[in-house]
Amino acid sequence: MLKKKVRSGLFSRWQDRSFEVHQDGHIAWGKANVTALEWKMEEIVKIVAEEDTKKKNKRFEFEIILSKSVLQLRAPDEKVFSVWVKYVREVLAQAKEAKEAVKKAAVNLDDFLA
Repeated sequence: MLKKKVRSGLFSRWQDRSFEVHQDGHIAWGKANVTALEWKMEEIVKIVAEEDTKKKNKRFEFEIILSKSVLQLRAPDEKVFSVWVKYVREVLAQAKEAKEAVKKAAVNLDDFLA
């Protein structure tokens, strides 16, 4: 389980949250003890992570830039951190390829009518 940074006024705290990354490039998150209907969902734009966990990123923190906001996350250990970073990057690459394939497969109306 990852922790999400939550700001309240001048202070911030890390809350446990559950996350789901979908193959279409969306991420859903919410409290683990509520139904998925109460979770929030947004499209992932990119992931920002300092992968040098020995010196610079000892707390295993990373950000997922979304279409309307930013998720600041913290993994419990290096293994979970590396799995999340690799998986999200792979999903984003596959979603980008799928979008490009749809664009290539789309037929221009003028070409179709000619």
